[in-house]
Order: sequence, then C-alpha cells, then structure tokens
Amino acid sequence: MSISSELTKAINEIDQLNKKTNELQREINERKETEILLSHHLEFIKLISTISSDFIYIDSAEIDGAVNRALELVTRFTSVERGYVFLLTEDEKKIELTHEWCMENVLPHKGILESINVSDFEDFVNSLKGGESARVHAADIPRTPENKSMNDVLDLLEIKSFINLPIIISKKFIGYIGFDATKEQTEWSEEVVNAFSLTGEIIGNTLERKKAEESLRESEERLAHREKLAVLGQLAGGVSHELRNPLGAIKNAVYFLNMALEKPDPKVKESLEILEKEVVNSERIISTLLDFARSRPPRRQKIDINKILRDVLSGINVPGNIGVVDQAAESLPLIMADSIQLGQVFGNIILNAVQAMPQGGQLMIKSETREPGWVAVSIADTGVGIPKKNIGKIFEPLFTGKAKGIGLGMAITKTFVDGHGGTIEVNSKPGKGSTFTVKLPVLEE
Repeated sequence: MSISSELTKAINEIDQLNKKTNELQREINERKETEILLSHHLEFIKLISTISSDFIYIDSAEIDGAVNRALELVTRFTSVERGYVFLLTEDEKKIELTHEWCMENVLPHKGILESINVSDFEDFVNSLKGGESARVHAADIPRTPENKSMNDVLDLLEIKSFINLPIIISKKFIGYIGFDATKEQTEWSEEVVNAFSLTGEIIGNTLERKKAEESLRESEERLAHREKLAVLGQLAGGVSHELRNPLGAIKNAVYFLNMALEKPDPKVKESLEILEKEVVNSERIISTLLDFARSRPPRRQKIDINKILRDVLSGINVPGNIGVVDQAAESLPLIMADSIQLGQVFGNIILNAVQAMPQGGQLMIKSETREPGWVAVSIADTGVGIPKKNIGKIFEPLFTGKAKGIGLGMAITKTFVDGHGGTIEVNSKPGKGSTFTVKLPVLEE
C-alpha cells in the first residue's frame, strides 16, 4: 500500500473519530440541557408547592403578608424585579393595587400607579376578561401624544418589559397579576408564564376565600348586633316607662314648691333649680331611651336637607367662640326622607361637634351632590378628635367617650341613617378634629 493510500485512510479515520466525538459532545450537551431544564422544572414545582402550602391553613389575617411573600418568591425565581396584584373594585369601575413586592432599589407602583379607571382602558380590561395576557416591551410603544401618560409611567418605573395575566375565579374576572423587568427587555418563556399564571390563580382563590370569610364574619357581627339592639330596646322601653312616673311626680313637686314658697331661702331656691334642671336632663335621657326602643321605619316625604340643617342648627346653643361655616349647595335636590329622624341625626352629630370644642373652634356644615342619585352632608369640627381605638365603637349602643351621656345618641343616628338606605362615615385625628359624612339616596316619590 502506498504512502498516499495510508494517509487517506488515516484522514478518513480521523474524520470518523471527529464525527463521533462531535456526536458524543452534542449528546452530552443535550443531556446537560435536559438536566438543567429538569432541575429548573423541579425548582418550579417546588416553588408552586411552597406557595400553595403557605395558603392552605393560613388565617385570613395573615393572607396579605403571604400574598406578598408569594410575589417575592416568583419574582426572584423568574429573575424579574417587581411583582404585583391589581383587583377589581366592587363597583367594577376601577382596578386597584392591593399587593406588591419589589427588588431592592426598585421603585414600587405605590404612589405612582395605584389604580386605573376601567373606562380609560376598556380594550386592555376586556382583553384580560377574555383570558388573554398582556406582554409588552416599553421600546415597542410609540412616543406619540396619545401614549404620553403610559410612556411617562413606564419611564418613571423604569420598566423595560411587563406582563399582566388575568385572575379569573369561577369564570369571573377579579383582577390581574403582573411582573415587570426593569434591567433589560425580557422575553417570557412558557414555563415562566405558567409560573405567573399559577401564582395568580392561587392568590386569587386565597383572596376570594378571605373575602368570603370577612363577609361571613360581618354577617355574624350584624346578626349579633341586631340581637343586642333588640334586647337593649326592650330593656330601654321598660326602664323608660318605669322612670317617667316618679320623674313626673318630682317635677310636679318642684313646681308646687316654687309656687308655695314666696321668698324661699337662697339655698332652698338653688336646690330647687338644680332639681328642676336634673329632671329635664333625666327626661332627655328617657326620650333617648324611648327613641332607641321604638325605632320605626322612616315616614318618607319630600324634604329639603338644607332646611333641616338650618332648623337643627337654630335649635342648638352654639357658643360664641365657635365659628359656623355654612357650605350648603344651593341646587341640592329634594329627597324622600323622614324629617324628624334626619333632624335627630344631624342634631346628634352637630351637638357632639360643639361639645368636642370646649375651647372654641370651627364648625363646618357642607351639603352636596357627590354622585347622581345621592346627597351627602359633611359635619366637621376642629375639636379634640376621636382616638383611633374608639373609631370602630362610636356607633355601638352604650359606648360613650364623654363624662356625661349614656352612649345611645350615635347608635340611634346610625339606625336612622341605615333605615334610609344611607351610610355614615367618620374620619378623625386626635387633636385635629372629626368629620362625619352622611350619604342619603334621593329616591323618587
């Protein structure tokens, strides 16, 4: 065999060896890639298992913290910088930020983008309601005037890419879960999208459970409250009737003593005046007890809220060191309501406001139409305010923060407002003052 043939044979053998080596290397690489994918998949399964187990036996009070932890786990796992949840409001007019987690030195949505109006983003919301996700790269959004607000938010939050996935529970859209990449533009693999989607589903189910538990607890509290009111009402009615007769006798005795004693001793006269004053106070308390005991449905007729407020204010002795600011809306619609009950509602609130300003201050009474079909009355003072711990108790029967009083005034107030299908809210800061806002439906005759 010639040297040339031997050389050709050797080259062929080397080529075959190289091919086998390349095939072996490719097989090794494929196996490594498979192992990496398998490891990553196992990590993904472990992640979802961890998130799921966190929510199984969790108390409803701890759910918000667990949701933020789940966002942290998924955000870290998928190497993005920000995760968040936006939920649809009860009236379905807004979608609001409820939970969020960010990497260190990454700005949160809070304070920048905390809610969106559904009407302003109908296409986006309808797409999510249809089960579609939104995957967007900031660089792909044209820098046109109509996109200015979105581009400003993306720039401020330093978003390069974001993905939003719908949270749909029992075929109902309740919000969306989203993740932002702020370091570089990111393409989302299907496994990453699955991680996002499953997390959203787990969080959505948990938040719906929390909502159901809170609703059940509120229903139980309302039932217990009604039972308590019924018992207190029976007790108040009985006590009131039992006290009226002896008080009437005392009042008559004071009257006859004043008539019989032409020139009574000053101490006797002072005692009779104190007795008469305390009888009046006792009668007022009895009237309050009776109002509480015989709560009735409102007798509706067309009334002018502003007139009710003026009449109530004229019957209250407002000290000279308290300035009254009248901000009544002139074009306020008439409403179908019980003038006597609303007079008592506003009277209780204004009287409390006056008593909260022993050193003087400002009393502001404002009426307005905040939304179609509703009238709102706000009564604000610059008084001592209500401690935060007492805010949730002020409408409970027998609760009072005053030295004098039996704690039924605000309970009756809320009962009357509820009977009209309205709402009453209170905002207060100790040392700054309180604002009570009563909202009432206009209703048609």
